Amino acid sequence: MSSRKASQSKAVSPTNRGSRAVIAQLDARLSELDRELRGMSELMAERRRLLAARTAITGQRLSVSGSYVRRVTQDEIAAYLAEHPGVRASVIARELGVPLTNISQHLHRGATLVLKGARMAGTTVELLHRRDLDTLAWAAEQYVARSDQLSILLGCGPRTVQRLIARLRQARLADQRRLLAGEPAWIIPTVKGLRACGSSFGAWRPRLGLLSHVAAVNDVRLHIQGRAPGSQWVCERVIAREREHPREHLPDALVLTGERRVAIEVELTVKSRRRLATILDELTGRYDAVLYFCTPASRRVLSELSESGRWPALGVRELPEPLKDRR
Repeated sequence: MSSRKASQSKAVSPTNRGSRAVIAQLDARLSELDRELRGMSELMAERRRLLAARTAITGQRLSVSGSYVRRVTQDEIAAYLAEHPGVRASVIARELGVPLTNISQHLHRGATLVLKGARMAGTTVELLHRRDLDTLAWAAEQYVARSDQLSILLGCGPRTVQRLIARLRQARLADQRRLLAGEPAWIIPTVKGLRACGSSFGAWRPRLGLLSHVAAVNDVRLHIQGRAPGSQWVCERVIAREREHPREHLPDALVLTGERRVAIEVELTVKSRRRLATILDELTGRYDAVLYFCTPASRRVLSELSESGRWPALGVRELPEPLKDRR
């Protein structure tokens, strides 16, 4: 019986060696492809920048088929509506020979004007402010945003924010929901709203367990934008889309200041020292610095790690004042 098992083991052994050799070749080729693809991503990013510059100069955009499509003006749409009251956006797009998205974008941007009394689908068409769509795009990057945070973002009072929200809701670009007792309402971009503001993200359904963290990240972004208006905020959704490996730890955001890339972490709960050390090792290896905004309890642990000297690029801060006042 034992001799039979030994003979079977010897018969299988060459196959195993052959499999390991094939796997080694596959791994080597995959590593080569990964290096090549990293170079291609840089070329694609440059191509997107050049296309955006060309579109800004010529007013033409590149279609999926590769041809350039002209962009219609608001005056052309207004003139067409004046002659064809009650017509739908899809009909305007077909008659003017432009994509439907082009027409939809014009119907939801610009100054608050009524298109010469024209009516579409039985209701007066009122163009939104450009600022309305910019605000919607900001909320989309952050998943959702509270109305009081939009007031800080826009530097205006609650009444102005409510008028903006009413316009977005009337156009079905956003929903307004009160999710937690005693807190302001949340503004949630709809699928239509995401398309209108040019966002490529999917619609996000609020989860109660994540709302405190989302609110805290929003507050930190507002805080940093107020302190460093020249910096660039890269949201978690963009980082997740562009990461090279699915197991990479995602910071809550990146802040770009000149050539420096600073990872932003918002810590509301106390993690173990081992877990924090693992995260810090990874983030400090990828970015120039790591900046934590945290509650008093989590700050004690992070401050001790910072004082150890193991991560000289680690910074620890308290949560911004508006959030601390609400906690």
